[in-house]
Amino acid sequence: MNAVPRLHALFAAFPIALLTASVGLEIVSWKWEKFRETGYCVLFLGLLGAVLAAASGFLAASFTNAVELAPAGVARHRGFAAGAVITFALMIAFRLATRNKFTTWTRIFYISVGIVGVVHVIVAAWLGTSLVFDHGIGVSR
Repeated sequence: MNAVPRLHALFAAFPIALLTASVGLEIVSWKWEKFRETGYCVLFLGLLGAVLAAASGFLAASFTNAVELAPAGVARHRGFAAGAVITFALMIAFRLATRNKFTTWTRIFYISVGIVGVVHVIVAAWLGTSLVFDHGIGVSR
């Protein structure tokens, strides 16, 4: 069995945890400002993990017959994962553009976009587990 699908599963755990935590820290920082910079750092690490997960996912698909077994499932999984990467990359760009200074409304907007990104991450993870457990992709039999 090739190790690439296992690496994808390993790398996928990081953005799930880190990107969700970054949005949680941003929400908490509304009351305790000291958590805001930590959330920003965790966001960068989570996006790096998401890029690694996406790259290893494309490699894993090429080492398995995923696209032949479940083409629609793979497409949905990739779509939601790409949506998450784009959403969180835009969040970083937004913070850089505003020089990390938010008004109340821009913070509400930023957190709302982050929640949408977390939903993308969760749905992508759910669809990925469906590919493994329902279709047996990347699993030796």
